[in-house]
Amino acid sequence: MSSNSCHLTWKSLQQYAQDTKKLELDLPHIEEHYNETLTFLTMRYGNLRGFMLFNLDQSREAEKSFRKVLEVDPSNLNAIGNLVVLYEEQFMYAKAREMHAKLKALLKEGGNNGEARQARATAEQAFAIQWFEQDKRDFGHLAYFEEAARRSEYALPEERLAWKFQCGLAVYRLYLQFLQAKATEENILFTRCKALAYFNDAIQVYEKHRPDNSRDAALCWVFIGIIVLDTEESERHDLFNSSQVAETTPKECFDTALSLSRTPYVVRRIGEQLGRPEMKEYARALEMLDEALEQNPRRCGWFCHDRKGIIYLQMFKHKTSLEGHSPDTMLQESLKNFRKAVQFKKTYTDFDCIGQIQLELGDYQSAIAAFRQAVNHGIDDRCDPGLTHRLWAKCLEELDEFEGAEEQHFTARIVEQKLAQSMPGQPIPGLDTLRPLSAFRQVEKPRNKQGYKYDFFVSYSSKDDDWVVGVLVKTLEEKHGFKGLVHDRDFQVGKSIIDNISYGIDQSFKTILVLSENFLRSNWCRYEMQQVHLRAMKGRGDHVIAILYKPCEVPDDIAHLTYLPCKTDGQLGPDGWRRLEDALTDSDER
Repeated sequence: MSSNSCHLTWKSLQQYAQDTKKLELDLPHIEEHYNETLTFLTMRYGNLRGFMLFNLDQSREAEKSFRKVLEVDPSNLNAIGNLVVLYEEQFMYAKAREMHAKLKALLKEGGNNGEARQARATAEQAFAIQWFEQDKRDFGHLAYFEEAARRSEYALPEERLAWKFQCGLAVYRLYLQFLQAKATEENILFTRCKALAYFNDAIQVYEKHRPDNSRDAALCWVFIGIIVLDTEESERHDLFNSSQVAETTPKECFDTALSLSRTPYVVRRIGEQLGRPEMKEYARALEMLDEALEQNPRRCGWFCHDRKGIIYLQMFKHKTSLEGHSPDTMLQESLKNFRKAVQFKKTYTDFDCIGQIQLELGDYQSAIAAFRQAVNHGIDDRCDPGLTHRLWAKCLEELDEFEGAEEQHFTARIVEQKLAQSMPGQPIPGLDTLRPLSAFRQVEKPRNKQGYKYDFFVSYSSKDDDWVVGVLVKTLEEKHGFKGLVHDRDFQVGKSIIDNISYGIDQSFKTILVLSENFLRSNWCRYEMQQVHLRAMKGRGDHVIAILYKPCEVPDDIAHLTYLPCKTDGQLGPDGWRRLEDALTDSDER
C-alpha cells in the first residue's frame, strides 16, 4: 500500500471507514452536494464521496468520483493519492505508477502554487473529519483547518474566507462547551476572543477581495453577533479590545449579514438567535425559520424544526405569551416540531426535548421511552446527559419505581463527572482531556488460571476516579496485563446496577476495594462491600484486596483484611505495586 497522504490512508478517517452503516446513511447527503457543480470549494465532496464508495466496495464509482475532482482541479493531491491507493488495491500497477509519478512531481513543485495545493489538501482533510464529527463533542478537524488557514496566503480568496470561517466556527463550539462546563473565565474569554478574531479575519478577506462565497462572510457576521449577544454589556468593551474587532451590536451584525446574503443558511441562523430569551423576538424568529424551511426544506428541515421546537419550549418555560398560543398549544407545537426534526436527523438533544415535554404533559412512560432513545444515540455538543438521567429518575419516581430512580441518579452522577473530565483544561483549541477509560481497553485474556473472566473487579467511589482510573486501572491493565472490570466502562446497559455488581464480583478472580471517606459515604460502595463480605462468608475471603487510598475508619466487615496503604501523595510505591501484583497472580486454591 502506498504511503501517500489521502482520504484512503489518513488514520484520522480509518475509524469511520469501518462503520459501513453510517457510510450508507451519509452517502445520499454527500450525493446532493456532489451532483451540484463542483468548484474548488465544493470538490471536497467528490473526494469524500469516493472515500465512502471505496469503503462500501464500490470501487468503480469511487474512481469516477476521484476523476470528477480532477476535472475541476487536475493537480488535486488528495484525488491523485486516492487513485493511487484504489489502483493498487485492484493490482492495476501501471495506472498506480502513473498516478504516483504525477503526485510525486506535484509534491516536488514548490512556490506559490505548491503551497496553495498543500493548504487545499489539508483543508480537505479537515472537512472530511468535520463531516463525521458533526453534532459530536470532538474537534479533530480544528487543527487541520488552522493549518490550512495558516498556509492560505496563496490560496484562492474564497478558500481563505471559508477556512478562516470554519476555524471560527470550531472555536465557537469549543467556547460553548466551556460555558456548559462552567470553566474558568480565562478559558471562556480566550475561546470567545479567538473565535471572534477568526470571524473578523474572514470578513477582512471578503471585504478586500469580494469572492463569490458571500454566504460565509454573512455567517461570520451572524456569529460575531451571537458572541456579542452572549457577552454581558458591561464586558463587551473588553471583548472588542482583546479581539481587536470594532465595537458593534447583535442587531447591526444580523442586519449586515442579511445585506450580504439571504440564503436559508443565514436566515435560519438569525431566526434561531431572535428566538432567544434575551432577544424576545419570537414571532419574527419563527417567521425566519419558516422562510428558510420554505427555501430549502431538505437541507434546512432538521435545523428549522429543531429550533422551532426549542423556541416554543422556551416560551412555555418562561411563561411568554404569543398571539394565538396557550401554554398547552406551545407544548404541543414544540413536540410536533421535535418529532419532525428527528425524521430528518436523529439526535440526542431532540429525543431529550421530546422526553422533557412528555414529562410536562404527565406521560411518564412516553418520556422514559424518549430519554432512552436519547442516550442510545450518543451525546452531542448541545445536550446535558446528567439532566437527562435525573429527569428519567423523576419519571420513575412518579411511577413508584424507586429502585430504578436511584440507579438513574447514580448514572447521572457518573455521567456528570465524566463530562466534566472531558472538557478542555487549558485555553488551547482542541480538547485536552483526561484519558477516558475506553481509551485503554483491557487485555483480551485474563492472567488468572482459575477460569474467571476477569482478573479483578474494582469497587470505588466516583469521587476518587482520577486515581482509580488514571493510575490504578491504567497500570494494572497496560503495564501488568491484567484484565479488569470497571463499572464506568464495563457495566452492561439495560442491566440493573445490583445485577452488574453481582456479576462483576462473581466473574472476577479478585475484588479490589479502594477505601476512602468517599467510599464509605457512597451507598453503592457500601453495597459492594457487603456483597464481598457475604461471599467471604461462603469461602471467598481470600479473593478480596483492600487498598487504603486515603485515611478512613475501616468498617468492621473488612477490618480483618490486610490492606495496602497509599502514601500521602496517593501512590502505592514500588513495594505496594509488587504486593498487589502478587495478590492478583496468587494461584493457590484455598
